[in-house]
Amino acid sequence: MMLYNPSLEICKVLAIKNNKEIYNETFHSGINILSGRNGTGKTSILQLIVYGLGYEITKWKNEAGSCDYIYLGIKINNISITLRRNINNKEKQSISICFSNLDNSLLSPIENWMTFQYSSSYGNISFSKKIFELLNIPEAKADSNNNIITMHQILRVIYGDQSNPSGYIFNIESFDSAFKRESIGNYLLGLYDNDLYNDKISLINEDKKITKLIAKISAIHSIIGKTSFSTNENIIENEKKNIS
Repeated sequence: MMLYNPSLEICKVLAIKNNKEIYNETFHSGINILSGRNGTGKTSILQLIVYGLGYEITKWKNEAGSCDYIYLGIKINNISITLRRNINNKEKQSISICFSNLDNSLLSPIENWMTFQYSSSYGNISFSKKIFELLNIPEAKADSNNNIITMHQILRVIYGDQSNPSGYIFNIESFDSAFKRESIGNYLLGLYDNDLYNDKISLINEDKKITKLIAKISAIHSIIGKTSFSTNENIIENEKKNIS
């Protein structure tokens, strides 16, 4: 099988609840199909997989949301690593990474695990940035607020959430924008250009400034236009003195 670079392959999925294995399955290279009748847990497994990769689940299936941990044994550019993420119905949970396959990682001491938060802060890097670094792909801006594209944003396109309309390419979320979706799409297609997006962001910021300035000028004109005062500054100053 041809190895593409960058590549991310899921090798093993392990879900834990009350220190017991709820789901333990080895995946093979290529296409894997989850089959079964309605209500047998296919969506729960998919939720656990994408959550383990960094996606934020807003509407958990009861079975998946009741688990304590999800472990993913994956290969990034053919290098085995293991991801572990806590499930506790809180947003933006961290991801811990061990640089070994899943079976060996479960036996590894705690000091062999590195924990990365959802967002970069105080000099620490996020798990998205770490995963992109391992994939050997660059960071990219997602919007004009200098937010960075995350694993969650990538998985909005790759993973089709059942709670979203089937006709939408992106899973719907709050505070979304056309600029962000364009950035993500171009990033995945290899069309992202950092200089171009910096210029676009500058253009958006300047446009916001112009809009505010026009609004102020319009407000001043609307007030002056309703008074008998002259627009001449000297006349206005003399009138102020007279009134005082």
